[in-house]
Amino acid sequence: MSEAWALRALRWSYCAFIAWASAQVFIAGAGQHEPHARVLAGVELAAIAAFVFPPLEVIAGAVLVVVYAAASVVTVMQGEAPLRFDMPSPDVARRAVLVSRFFEVWRDDPGILPERLAEKLGPVSFAEVFDFCQNVRRRQILCQGSETLKRVVYGQDAALSAL
Repeated sequence: MSEAWALRALRWSYCAFIAWASAQVFIAGAGQHEPHARVLAGVELAAIAAFVFPPLEVIAGAVLVVVYAAASVVTVMQGEAPLRFDMPSPDVARRAVLVSRFFEVWRDDPGILPERLAEKLGPVSFAEVFDFCQNVRRRQILCQGSETLKRVVYGQDAALSAL
C-alpha cells in the first residue's frame, strides 16, 4: 500500500468514527455539550461530508479543529475537563503486581500476600493502590520503629473497607 493510500485509509476510518458518533448525538439531540450538541454534531457531519471533495479537504479539516476547540471551551465552561479517559479498574492480578513491587523494597514482612492485599483493596485504580501502599509505609516510618510493618498493614483494615 502506498503512503498516500495509507493516509487516505486513516482519514476515512477517522471520518467514519466521527460520523458515527456525531450522527448518534445529532439523532438523539443529547450529548456532553447540551444544548449545543446538535449544532456541533451537525457541523461535524457537514465537515466530514466535505472531505469527499478534494478542494474542500483543508477547509473541512479546519472546521473540525474549530468545532473541537469550541466543544473544549463549552466543556470547560461547564466545569469539566475537556479530555477524559475511561480507564477501568485493574483486575486483582495487576493490582497484586503493583503491591508486590512495594513489598520487594520494604525490608520488613508485611504479613500478607500481595494477592490477598490486592483482593482486599477491591476494584480500585492503580493510583489508589499506590496511595494505600505509600500510606502504609509512611505510617510505619512515622512510628519510628515502634510498630512493625505487619501491624501497620493490619491497622489499615478500617482504611481498606473505606476504599
